[in-house]
Amino acid sequence: MFRTVFETALRLGSEPAPDRGQDGLRHCAGAARSRTFAARADQVRAVREFVRAGLAGHPAADAAVLVASELATNSVAHSGSARDGGVFVVHLAEVNATEVAVLLTETRGQGMPAVREAGPNAESGRGLAVVHALTSLFRIADTGEVRSLLAVIPAKPRGSDDGN
Repeated sequence: MFRTVFETALRLGSEPAPDRGQDGLRHCAGAARSRTFAARADQVRAVREFVRAGLAGHPAADAAVLVASELATNSVAHSGSARDGGVFVVHLAEVNATEVAVLLTETRGQGMPAVREAGPNAESGRGLAVVHALTSLFRIADTGEVRSLLAVIPAKPRGSDDGN
């Protein structure tokens, strides 16, 4: 599944996608399925708005907005894209009726993104923990100077149950 979602997400910005492609994924409609953002803090809100609009009506949309926001924040703060004039690209795909995929592609920075232990008074360090909690699949792939972070987000986060 990872390969299919990853390859589909990479293609989203480069070819027109029908409602459902040969790969079985339903793609977000129109030009709104991929967007390039300046790697600046003020663009994180624009990422949230893009994901909210691109996945409107999908049951995993709210969680996808949060995941994309965390990935964008990390890109702005830690990636090579954060250098002057840098950019990152967010790709969206509907995997099925209950899951969506968000792929963020950036210029690779120093080190590899990793979940950290953040103390109770820490102002940062929880982003990837949130991403892991909300995804059914999270992968990072480096190709040369490019890093791609793929998150598959289900309508229900890990560990949630139906009982109230």
